Amino acid sequence: MILKALKSSKVCFIFVLGILPLFGQDPIQGWITTGQTEVIALKAVDQTGLTVQNISRKAITGFAVSITAAAQERQIHYMDFFDTARPGIAPGQTYVLRVVLQPPDMAIRTFRIEAAIFEDASSVGSKPHSDFLRVKRLGRMLENERIARLLRKDLEHPLVDNIGSLPTSIGDLPASIDSALRSLAEVSLPGASIENVRHIDEHSQYGFLEGVRNAREEGRMIVSQISSLSTSPGQRPQTDALNQIVKRYEDRSITYRAYLAQLERGGR
Repeated sequence: MILKALKSSKVCFIFVLGILPLFGQDPIQGWITTGQTEVIALKAVDQTGLTVQNISRKAITGFAVSITAAAQERQIHYMDFFDTARPGIAPGQTYVLRVVLQPPDMAIRTFRIEAAIFEDASSVGSKPHSDFLRVKRLGRMLENERIARLLRKDLEHPLVDNIGSLPTSIGDLPASIDSALRSLAEVSLPGASIENVRHIDEHSQYGFLEGVRNAREEGRMIVSQISSLSTSPGQRPQTDALNQIVKRYEDRSITYRAYLAQLERGGR
């Protein structure tokens, strides 16, 4: 029995030693990559996530990938640099996609590049996935415009009570695609139409909902911070802060209009 156990331990020990060098030499640990492999390459897999590299000739401003491992369901991950501090992934640059990975095993894992959007607004890959990113941006832009209008109106009547009621005026986060569309029915931007959202597949429509929710949540948080500022005679901290926020929203609107104009010139 002791000998048998030692033999078993020896086999396991040799087996482990035989595997470790293999994984050590393979930064992607046996993962298979498919899809738009001429655009994004999987460079490394570790505890921090998946390191991808832009191997195209244009900067990538958004992408969608899917991960399939063993019997697990396919996971779809979207990354969009639109309206963020980082403009995108320049050619040759890398980015770490933060995902929760199960402990390494012998199962085949597949990393599929579903779609990518470039700095010139053109795209490659799956249309439903690129549509998801596009209408998410649309939802964010239209909600930004709606909030900017509310804030400008409040500046015309700079009363403490008005500022304190801004979170209520902005409204709750929409719970459905229809409620998001209804809340933006009277908002317009040159080159943007919510009617386009109604004619794409349901999965992509959820991108629009996510964009609206994210922008509205951010707006509610900002105005809540403003309304919490203390006031004293001769000072206008709330109004001053509101002026700064309105300026930020108006600057965004200029950026969004330039992006929409780019789309109209041919970026699709």
